[in-house]
Amino acid sequence: MPIVRRALLAFCIASTRASQFIVSEATFAFQPSRKMKHDDCKKKKKPASLGTSDRVGVTTYYDGTPRYDGSWDTFSRQGNGTFKFTSGTVYEGNWTLGCIQSTSDTICKCQFRNGDVYEGEWANGEMSGQGEYRYANGDVYKGGWAHSKRQGSGVYKYSNGWVHLGAWLEGKKHGESFFTNGEDGPGFIEDWKIGTSLTRQAVTVEEILARKEEIREEEAAKKAEEDRLARIAKTKEVEEIKGKLEAFDDKYEGEDKDALVARLAQLEEELGPPPEEEAATE
Repeated sequence: MPIVRRALLAFCIASTRASQFIVSEATFAFQPSRKMKHDDCKKKKKPASLGTSDRVGVTTYYDGTPRYDGSWDTFSRQGNGTFKFTSGTVYEGNWTLGCIQSTSDTICKCQFRNGDVYEGEWANGEMSGQGEYRYANGDVYKGGWAHSKRQGSGVYKYSNGWVHLGAWLEGKKHGESFFTNGEDGPGFIEDWKIGTSLTRQAVTVEEILARKEEIREEEAAKKAEEDRLARIAKTKEVEEIKGKLEAFDDKYEGEDKDALVARLAQLEEELGPPPEEEAATE
C-alpha cells in the first residue's frame, strides 16, 4: 500500500509540473510583446555554439493564424523568418538568438500597421545603420539610423516635392542642411540644433551648388588629415613592433612573437608603399 501511494503521489506531481510547463510555454509562445523590440533582444550570455538554423517551423496564435514562420535554433528564432505581430505589423528578415538582426546579405523589411514601410539594417531589434523608410503619407527618408531614430546624414523627400538634405541627431534635424524645391531646385540653406531652427537663408540653384562643392572640399580635406594622422600612428606602431622583435632571441618561438609578426604584417599591408613611392609609380 505505501508503494502504491508513493507511485500515485509521484504521478500527480509529475502531471502538475507538466501542465504548468505547458501553460507557461503557451503563454510564452502566444503572447507577443507590444513593443517592436522583444524581450529576447535584451543582453544575455551568448552560448558557446549557436548551432545551425536548418530547423524550420511555424508558431501560431490561438485562432490558428501563423505568428512566426521561419528558421529556428533550439528555442530561438535564428536565420530568415517572418513575424506577424498582433497589432498587424509584419517583419520579414533575419533573426539572431531570437532578436531582429540584419546581415550583410539579408534585406530586412518591416511593414507597420499604419502603412509605413522600412527596409534596411537592424541591430539588436532596432532600426540601425542605413535604411529607407516610406511613410504612408508619401514621404520618404533614406539615410542613417540609430536606435530606430534618424541619425547621421540622410535625405528626406516630402510628398509635396520638397527635399531636406542634411544631418540628423536622435531623430531631429541637426546642423547645416539644404531645403529645396525638388532635388535640383532653389530653396533654402538652413542651420538646425537638435530640431530647433536657428537660421534660414533663401538661395538660388547656383548658390546651392557652390555651397555643396565647398562642403565636399571641406570633407575631403578633413578625411585627408584623418588619413595622415592614422598613417603616422600606424608607422609609429610598426617601429615599436620591430624594436620588440629585435629584442627577441632568433631561436625564440612563442605566441607573443607570433602575434607581433602577424600584427606587423597587417600594418605593413594597410600602410602600403610610402606616398613618395606611390607618386613615383604613377
